Amino acid sequence: GHMLEYLPRFYKYLTSISTDNYSVVKQMDKFFGFGEGKYQVHYQPVVVDEQKEKRFQRPLDNNINILWASRIDYQKNISILVELAKYFQSKHYKGKSINFIVAGSIEKNSKNDFKALKKITNVNYIGEFNKIEELPLNDCDLFLYTSRSDGIPMILLEIMAQRALPIMASGLDSIKELLLPDKGVVCSTTQDFINAIENYIDNPDVYKNSIDKGLSLILI
Repeated sequence: GHMLEYLPRFYKYLTSISTDNYSVVKQMDKFFGFGEGKYQVHYQPVVVDEQKEKRFQRPLDNNINILWASRIDYQKNISILVELAKYFQSKHYKGKSINFIVAGSIEKNSKNDFKALKKITNVNYIGEFNKIEELPLNDCDLFLYTSRSDGIPMILLEIMAQRALPIMASGLDSIKELLLPDKGVVCSTTQDFINAIENYIDNPDVYKNSIDKGLSLILI
């Protein structure tokens, strides 16, 4: 939004432009033909303990708990979360129940979606959170991120730094840059997310291996 408005006006006066992902560099070059010379790309810093053991991984049982933690907001595409929860509300996959643990502040533009979410029986809304340590990571199997637009989300970097959970997230260019080819799963549609959740049940070790690969990206 603001970059599209202000960058063309002030570009010639700038000596350096910092951004948290390379995708935006390509977009600005496509829109305005600025090239890449002035950009400095760096991921946001997160605290990483390189000696930290991998977070306890919940044994796979008859309940798959999926954590969604963000603002409950139009931008974060809460409607996909509603669709996923409704789909799995009465449908087990290979005998396993799919549950969603939801955390985050509720924005005015998503109150109706939130009301719909609260009515779904396999959703547990646990309220707002201020830091990642407040989230029930040890009780969950996967981290779900459904945003419509983003740079590099801090919550994904923090999940990686915690060596916490395999990630499945929206197929935005910036998120693809972070997760592909083997640090998480990117999804473009509700059906893609459904397939990713079912694939986790079929191949949990493949997903769990992505945790170490995600940490290696942050340490670079």
